[in-house]
Amino acid sequence: MPKDLDLTLFKKDAFFSRYPKRKVYNIYGGDPLCFKGIDDLLILLVDADIKVRLWINGGQFESVYEGLLPYVSEWVFYVPIPDVNQYNALVGESGWDTLINNLDYFKKIGQVFALNYKVTSSNIIYLPEMYEMAHSYGVKLYLHYDPKQFFDSESLRYIDRFRRVKEVDVYRVRSYGNQSCLGYPGEVIADWFQVLKNRMAW
Repeated sequence: MPKDLDLTLFKKDAFFSRYPKRKVYNIYGGDPLCFKGIDDLLILLVDADIKVRLWINGGQFESVYEGLLPYVSEWVFYVPIPDVNQYNALVGESGWDTLINNLDYFKKIGQVFALNYKVTSSNIIYLPEMYEMAHSYGVKLYLHYDPKQFFDSESLRYIDRFRRVKEVDVYRVRSYGNQSCLGYPGEVIADWFQVLKNRMAW
């Protein structure tokens, strides 16, 4: 979410005079559900026939999601690591339980969602578990990584092999830069060449 987003822009003409109109908006930034104007923004975008992909961390209560369900085309849950102990060490003692409860809830109500995994040299060993987690829910898995973070070609080949797996999208990120959400693959999601490579791999 833009840090300087002015709430007075929540009128269609004013908003799209500042932000370009596209078929899909990717909304991210920490957890955008913490932004006080998120409901107004989603309503504005949906009224303009724009699909919304919302990148979240999955740490909210069900009641936070319920009112926004009609306005989001795809929810993308960031999973920094698919290990209960290490996950809780990163996000808090009951973080894993909250995430799983939310994933179970979204599956139960038939909401479209996906899992998002930033592959690093320290968590690459958990790639099979990450894939199994997504597969168990029957949802897409977004994998993304900066190749400069890896020093051996075998690791890079291992990651790219997942490109041949259905319902897995693999993106090479040139740089995560200084963006506010390091779990978001940024510009590559809008890179149609990379999107095409994933579709051809199927």
